[in-house]
Amino acid sequence: MATKKRIAFIDFHRGLAILVMIEVHVFNALLSPEIQNQSWFSIVRFINGLVAPSFLFVSGFAFIIAAEKKTEEFRKYGHVFWNQIGRILLIYFAGYSLHLPFHSLSKILTDSTPEQLKSFFAVDILQTIALGLLILLLIVLFVKKKKCQLYLIIAGALFFILFAPAIWSFDFGTFLPIYLSGYLNTNNGSLFPLFPWLSFMFIGSVFGRIYISLMAKNSLKNFDQLILSLSLFLIVTGHLFLWKDFPIHFQLSVPNYFFFMVRFGYVLLILYISKVVTEKIDFSKSFIMDLSRESLLVYWLHLVLLFGQFWNGKSINQLVNQSFILSEASTATAIFVVLMIVVAIIWGIVKAAKPSYVRNSLLAAISIYLVYFLIS
Repeated sequence: MATKKRIAFIDFHRGLAILVMIEVHVFNALLSPEIQNQSWFSIVRFINGLVAPSFLFVSGFAFIIAAEKKTEEFRKYGHVFWNQIGRILLIYFAGYSLHLPFHSLSKILTDSTPEQLKSFFAVDILQTIALGLLILLLIVLFVKKKKCQLYLIIAGALFFILFAPAIWSFDFGTFLPIYLSGYLNTNNGSLFPLFPWLSFMFIGSVFGRIYISLMAKNSLKNFDQLILSLSLFLIVTGHLFLWKDFPIHFQLSVPNYFFFMVRFGYVLLILYISKVVTEKIDFSKSFIMDLSRESLLVYWLHLVLLFGQFWNGKSINQLVNQSFILSEASTATAIFVVLMIVVAIIWGIVKAAKPSYVRNSLLAAISIYLVYFLIS
């Protein structure tokens, strides 16, 4: 029973993030700047800002839960290990494919402008998730004691948040290639560099370990109390220190520690709500779970449809050119959501019925594309 609940609240949290993520991308791409600059839209923007931390936190949480059962299999370097490596590589492939200036290596090398190369090597959420999963996998593989694993992950979380302001103030592009410097800060156009974003994944892993420990002691009520009380403390404290009229307010450099606290607090609050809701209502057959289980496909496909140049060499984004009013952007979001739900359901059914066929077909499609990419 506990396993079902675990899967439910993690999947539910991820599913909610997927729904908001679609709105984020559609609104940013299609909604007019005049509306986006209105004061009330700052609330929407703040809610949208919780999507990436939620994805990262849930990814770390889910990995540790899965690794609890698979660690010994990982260390045999067999089928389970290579499946995990394959998933990490697939996330990487999906992330970089969304930024390709051309579907040809020779064209990228000869015809790409500096701005196109900068965009291609910019680190987005998928690259950060992939590298974070790889780091966590290495920790699980080579650090035998679970306490040592936990301490190392906590140290990693602190490292990526505490040193973020210093890292962001430094121009690594002066001595590092662009494909590496983009992982460190936003100077070269990256949206989600490792500093501070990877800390959300590591913290999620810490809470995954806490959940496992309390579940073994049959004390999951303590887990609920922990995430609720900590979320409220972080939200209140963070907002107070960000409030300019607060007596002890002081300005911090970007990325601001208190803004991180607020985001972390809301992520924990969403986690708590997801757990409470899924314990009271069975969402196992809900479209939210379908979206969650196929989150990588949904993420990749809706961006391809939104920014792919399929309409006489133009994308939907270029055709609309941020001219939609609120009702039009909301309608477009609803259309994208419904389409992604249908795709997720169909893909999930096919995967369940013919898992080996789907896996082999996916590998074949990627292989064919890579050959075309290399020789064209």
